[in-house]
Amino acid sequence: MRCKKDDYVYESVNRIDGAKVLVTLLPEKTSYTVGDTVSIEGTFLPKDFGMEDFSMIEDSPWVKDFMFFKVGSHDILYDVISIIQNDNFRNESFSSDYLSYSFKRSYRLERAGSFHINHGVENTWNNKDAQGNIIYSALSITILSGKRKPRGYRTDAIMYFTNNDKTFIDIEVVE
Repeated sequence: MRCKKDDYVYESVNRIDGAKVLVTLLPEKTSYTVGDTVSIEGTFLPKDFGMEDFSMIEDSPWVKDFMFFKVGSHDILYDVISIIQNDNFRNESFSSDYLSYSFKRSYRLERAGSFHINHGVENTWNNKDAQGNIIYSALSITILSGKRKPRGYRTDAIMYFTNNDKTFIDIEVVE
């Protein structure tokens, strides 16, 4: 028996029109202190993607870690934070009825400075929203087609911070 490669093909499609994920940086403050814990939380619904429920989403969307940069730089700063590996501070899951998906990512701030936070988008400089703003954060998803060919579709949804209605957020951390 031979494996047919095209049975596993996923097509890339344009972003779902109007699809967005709202995230919030907590606690909401104007300035943070070294040692503070910050969390980025979000919940999205099928209607955000023009779907009735999430039963056709393959696996879990898997919200990867947010990235911290020095404001005005494209270099990721790994020594600014420590990731908190605890289920109370790091989790993600569908609701039992597949009518929502929630996630939380938490970090301990380890260094003072001005930092830019985003979720990461390839080719950010070419990727713009409907208003012409550069998109810095998006959530990749794979939707099953219910057919053999194509098996499904890969797309994404823009992530907006509720704190500032942008796809990134800048924070100030003091000693």
